[in-house]
Amino acid sequence: MHHLIFPGCILLMNVTAFTLFQVDKANAVQGLSRVPEKVLLAFAFFGGWPAAKLAQHVFGHRTKKQPFRSQLNRIPLIWLGFIMFFGLMSWSHTLSFELFKPTVTPELWFQENRRTPRFFQSVSE
Repeated sequence: MHHLIFPGCILLMNVTAFTLFQVDKANAVQGLSRVPEKVLLAFAFFGGWPAAKLAQHVFGHRTKKQPFRSQLNRIPLIWLGFIMFFGLMSWSHTLSFELFKPTVTPELWFQENRRTPRFFQSVSE
């Protein structure tokens, strides 16, 4: 059951982000108080960026306002960077255990390789 916590949180952030964009657009049209940009960006940053981008497109909301637009567009790139970083760390951790696992002990190696290497042997041997 614990494996559903993270996807559930991401889903909740997306639903909330979409709803906040919808409320902010409605308030803008009616001249009421707006949802602060920091709140919209925070919900987008903490996992709601797909719904935030969708809401921005569906409602035509804050599409030209800078720097909000560029900040919102940077969030998926930050997520991609996180995913790549942690994926690489996980992959390299797995590789380090598989590739660098000692298969021969030093004592066994020296027992098997006691004779003089070929390039040190004379031609007459």
